[in-house]
Amino acid sequence: MQKRIGQDARMVHVAYAMTDKQGTYSKYIGASMCSLFARTEVWVTVHLLHDETLTEKNREYFIALTRKFGQQILFYNMAELCADILQAARDIFKAAVDTAYYTPAALYRILAPKVLPAEVQRLIYLDADTIVNMDIRKLWEVFLMDIP
Repeated sequence: MQKRIGQDARMVHVAYAMTDKQGTYSKYIGASMCSLFARTEVWVTVHLLHDETLTEKNREYFIALTRKFGQQILFYNMAELCADILQAARDIFKAAVDTAYYTPAALYRILAPKVLPAEVQRLIYLDADTIVNMDIRKLWEVFLMDIP
C-alpha cells in the first residue's frame, strides 16, 4: 500500500489505542474502523497505538480491513517506542498503572505526538466503542482558531 502521510486537505488522521491481553479487544476497534471507513468519503490514515499484545493475526485483520476500504493503517508499538516514559509512569503511579480500571493504552493516546510523523499536525482520537455515523471529515474541518 502506498504511503500517504501528510497534511493533504483530503487526508484525515485517526488514532486508536489498545492493549489486548485476551485477544478480544481488536474486534471492537475493527467494528469502529469499519464504520469510520464506510461513512467517510476522504482518505483516512489510522494510527494504531498498541503494545506486544497485538497478535499477528489481528494485525493482519486490520491490514485486510483497511485495504478493503482503500485506506491506510500504520502501527506503533508503544511499549517499544516509549519504553522509558511508560516505565517512569509505572514508577510514579505504581498503584494506578495496569489495573482493572486503567491500562497502559490510556497513556498511549497522550504519547501519540512523540511517535507520529512530524507531518501529522492534527489527529482525531476514537475509542474502540465508537461507531461513526457521519463523515468524520465534518469533525476534521471544525475550525480550532490558531490550532492546526
